[in-house]
Amino acid sequence: MRWVKALQLLAYLAPVWLWLAIMTLRPHKEERFLFVVYPLVCLSAAVALASLLSVIKFFLELHAPVRLRSSVPVASVVLGALLVCSIFVVLSGSRIYGSVHNYGAPLQVYSHLHDSILQHKLPETTHASDGTSM
Repeated sequence: MRWVKALQLLAYLAPVWLWLAIMTLRPHKEERFLFVVYPLVCLSAAVALASLLSVIKFFLELHAPVRLRSSVPVASVVLGALLVCSIFVVLSGSRIYGSVHNYGAPLQVYSHLHDSILQHKLPETTHASDGTSM
């Protein structure tokens, strides 16, 4: 039964490894090529986190005193999950900051346009039909 689950998991994760092998060999990489594989990367991360937490729980149950076997592993697994998620949040935030900071030229151009061009008073226009100005 365990082998069946392992083979199913391998079938789900094989496209990620295949894509990673192909993209690693390519000389030119762009982020637009990543969009198709993001869901599979998330699945792989979830599987890896679940596997890591089950291994940690197994070793803590193996080495914990008998009276603490039910409470210590659960608390440590929760702390481990929180630690991994916290690291993920920090890395995600730094990636967002890096993208905005390093690729923010269009935002700076529009800011400059707003400050220098649009702040000046635009000339009044006249309607062609009645000759009144706006």
